[in-house]
Amino acid sequence: MQNAPLNQPLADEELDQLDALLAQIGPNSMTLEMVDGYFAALLCSPELVQPSGWLPRIWGEGYSLESEEQFTLATTLLMRHWNAVAASLRAMQDSETPYQPVVQEDDDGVILGNDWAMGFLEGIDTSPAGWDELLDSDDPENPLIPFMILAYENDPDPEMRAKEISPEEREFVLGAMIDGLEAVYNYFEPMRQAGSASREPVRRSEPKTGRNDPCSCGSGRKYKQCCGAATPTQH
Repeated sequence: MQNAPLNQPLADEELDQLDALLAQIGPNSMTLEMVDGYFAALLCSPELVQPSGWLPRIWGEGYSLESEEQFTLATTLLMRHWNAVAASLRAMQDSETPYQPVVQEDDDGVILGNDWAMGFLEGIDTSPAGWDELLDSDDPENPLIPFMILAYENDPDPEMRAKEISPEEREFVLGAMIDGLEAVYNYFEPMRQAGSASREPVRRSEPKTGRNDPCSCGSGRKYKQCCGAATPTQH
């Protein structure tokens, strides 16, 4: 399905394919679960982040793939998943349909959610504008609390970890994280709408990047094989 429309969600086998490609890129690349949480945070954020801003963080340092075709395929699958996450978040708001995160089970069949939460926090770090009020809040009902609990559950620094989570508590925290996602998305919706309405056409002061020119994200790839491979939908 390499020629599938960019607004078509990835099928299960394509999610597996993307997961395998990410694993081949290098030890510093994100997992598929992290990518899903990462995209959710970026799409919740007040400001739209272009692919050139988020692709390098997914690849990580020292990434490599066997061929240009693999790189283009991975980028296209990521763009389609970005659009699918955007559509799911809108549906969550419009129809109260809970967001279904892409999370994986461990060897015992338990959904941990750590990678998803870490990906979400990475998304906040990529686009931090506007998040300070939530990050600095001491409100015990802060919607980011379950994200923090799971993201730092296995942190090397004991002071960063919450108390040990029982299986019953984990199920509750995972549910609270999804509820928190909806709360965060709704919290920033007025800012996203205001930002979208206030955007004006920008006059180009420099020559347009050509399809065969090096991509501005610094990947070293041609623009057409990197951030120019597709354009994500705006939210």
